[in-house]
Amino acid sequence: MIEVIERIEVQAPPRTVWEVLSDPHAVVECVPGAGLGDKHEDGSYDATLTVKFGPAKVAFRARFTLELDPATLSGKVTSRAKDNQGGTRIKTSMAFKVVEGQAPGSSAI
Repeated sequence: MIEVIERIEVQAPPRTVWEVLSDPHAVVECVPGAGLGDKHEDGSYDATLTVKFGPAKVAFRARFTLELDPATLSGKVTSRAKDNQGGTRIKTSMAFKVVEGQAPGSSAI
């Protein structure tokens, strides 16, 4: 298991950042190579992600769930994916929280 802890500060108020992060369609538009598929009855989504490593290209097909808590501006994304090369399966989980940034009118994630 690999754990990455990162803090990103952006020049937008927390509510504005939350509105983008809580909308899967808006997030996918910001990620090159990503695509959003159908939403299922259980609330999960299908998605794709194509990553290029030099001349090689790997495409992942995934299903993810998005748990959102608007009251605390926090959430969690959990996904399971499979690549198109050798069928490698990947499971990821990412928690996030939008807070006031250090600069006035900014946010940190």
